[in-house]
Amino acid sequence: MEREEVLKSAIAGDINAFQTLFAEFQNQLKSYLYRLLTDRNDVDDLTHDTFIRAFSRISTFNQDSSLKTWVFKIATNLAYDHLRKKKRWQVNGKMQPVMPLQKVGILRCNLHTVVSKQVVFVSEILKYISSDAITSNRIVDFINMRA
Repeated sequence: MEREEVLKSAIAGDINAFQTLFAEFQNQLKSYLYRLLTDRNDVDDLTHDTFIRAFSRISTFNQDSSLKTWVFKIATNLAYDHLRKKKRWQVNGKMQPVMPLQKVGILRCNLHTVVSKQVVFVSEILKYISSDAITSNRIVDFINMRA
């Protein structure tokens, strides 16, 4: 079947014809969604949701653009809806990533722990250096022993 005939069949409601056309750009769609979502499970779910939504509304496809463009627009809208639900993005005129306060607290706590350990480590090195007139090789040995 010629591509135009397959498209006409898909618009008429033939799911197999639509699947044939969708399969032509499905990998590109997944790649695009991954750049938006950064979660492979979400990508698979939204790819499936996009297929269902596009097929259920195929009768509204007016061919002003390519089928691929039309499907990508559906996928984009579904992805933005999904991100809003996850509160991963805040909408204020433009999409900007927002880190949940819970994660900020965890990062702050982890950073505090790491910095505290480094301060203790440097203090020990300074005590070791000031206690002896030692060679640089012994300092390196001490650092390697503690790391």
